[in-house]
Amino acid sequence: MGRIIWTCMLVLLLTACGSDEPDLGGQRAGEAEPGVRMAKSEVSRVQSPDVTDEQVADLVQGNNGFAFAMYHEQGGTGNVIFSPYSISLAFSLAYAGARGETEAQMAETLKFLPQETQHPAFNAIESRMSGLGEKGGGGDSAPFRLNVANSAWGQEGYRFEQAYLETLAGQYGAGLRPVDFGQPDEASEEINAWVEDETEERIKDLVSPAIITPNTRLVLANAVYFKASWFSSFEKSNTREGAFNLPDGGEATVPLMRQTSYFPYAEGDAYQAVRLPYKGEAADMLIVLPRRDASMRSKVG
Repeated sequence: MGRIIWTCMLVLLLTACGSDEPDLGGQRAGEAEPGVRMAKSEVSRVQSPDVTDEQVADLVQGNNGFAFAMYHEQGGTGNVIFSPYSISLAFSLAYAGARGETEAQMAETLKFLPQETQHPAFNAIESRMSGLGEKGGGGDSAPFRLNVANSAWGQEGYRFEQAYLETLAGQYGAGLRPVDFGQPDEASEEINAWVEDETEERIKDLVSPAIITPNTRLVLANAVYFKASWFSSFEKSNTREGAFNLPDGGEATVPLMRQTSYFPYAEGDAYQAVRLPYKGEAADMLIVLPRRDASMRSKVG
């Protein structure tokens, strides 16, 4: 069984999305779920984004480029785990409210498309990813599950521009939940409750009250929950202790899963790669390993 859970959270002091005038900016209040206040545009989520396959491919290529660039920045001798998709998606929500030099710098660093294309393209990607969960599972195995959720938490009384709220609602399905960041304990508790719910209670206390300041105006959160069965299962009885090669040339003895089967495989001078599909074959895990005498960090990208 495979389970992958990611969350990404941005705490922002925004100037492009609105002002401190006590105005709701055309928002309407509603109930997203019992006990949760919601302020959002009247716009419903766009089900068929006006974007071409080529534009979606350009966004995917840009996201991948950012992922490898970030890996090179963060990689080293220690373990590194992060979700480039979650980071790009959360920043894309912020990008929708950016203008001028901030907008240009975000586009360059994150390899985003122009505003009019970026958000419909991400909407199309999210729609396709959500649809993957309809293709797997069944039989004796647990069903294929892939949930992607976005949320925006805004300072009460802060006026968010109507165009920004319409982009959040129309392209990301995200309403804005008003909170008082002047009460960091209560604000972080609300956000953490959402994260915990969206990750099947696997991630708790993501947001510390210490990172919320009097200048915080918007918190953007993204959660990805993935759970699926292997297409070709690993039998527990086949797990054996074996040698794991360390970056410094040493070895560590660890339990290694084993099976004999046919999988897509590729190799080069510096790497070996194998693709392990999940049940339903709508998603897979791509594993890339450096050859013993090669540094993975120097070869990726």
